[in-house]
Amino acid sequence: MPGYSWNGSAWKKVLRKTMWTGTAWKDIKSSHRWTGSAWETIYSSFTPVGMLKSGTFATPSSSTPIQVTGWGSDPAYPGSIVTSNALVASGTKAATLEVSVVFGRQYFNRIYKVEVRRGSTVVASQTATAPANTGTYTVSIAPSEIAVASGDQFTVWVSVSAFDNTVIEAGSFVRIS
Repeated sequence: MPGYSWNGSAWKKVLRKTMWTGTAWKDIKSSHRWTGSAWETIYSSFTPVGMLKSGTFATPSSSTPIQVTGWGSDPAYPGSIVTSNALVASGTKAATLEVSVVFGRQYFNRIYKVEVRRGSTVVASQTATAPANTGTYTVSIAPSEIAVASGDQFTVWVSVSAFDNTVIEAGSFVRIS
C-alpha cells in the first residue's frame, strides 16, 4: 500500500522510499531505529547482486592465493556491477554470501582453497581436498551471513597445491542476497 507525504503544498503519493528535503525528493537508502542497545534496520534499499565466471582462468600450483579474473555480472541479478573483477554491493544489510568455484583438469589429489575478500580482508573461505581423476571439482562456500555496505567490493582468490596447473571454469559464481 503506497504512503503519502506532504511536500509543503500538496500530498504526494510515495511509490518508493523517499523524503522531501524542502527543495527536492531524495531516495532513502536505509532507515534505522535505536532499540536501546543497538541500531536496527527498518528499511534498506539493498538489491541482490551476482557475478559469473566466463571463460577459463589458469592457476599456478601455489599456496599463495591469487585473484581470479574474467568475471561478469550475472543476468539473473539485474543491476549487478562488476568492476576490476570485483562484485559491488548495492545497499547495506546483513546479507547472504554464496560462492561456487569450479576447478578443471583434476588429475591428482589436490588441496584447493577459495577465499572471498572485501578489499584486502578475507570474509569467507573454504579448503577442500579433491579426489584423483575427477576431471572437475567444485569448491563451494555455503551460504553465510555477512554485513555488507553499499559500494563494498568482493573478489575471489584461489590457491592450489598440486603437481601441475589447473583452471577455474566458467559457471563459477558469487552471489550476495
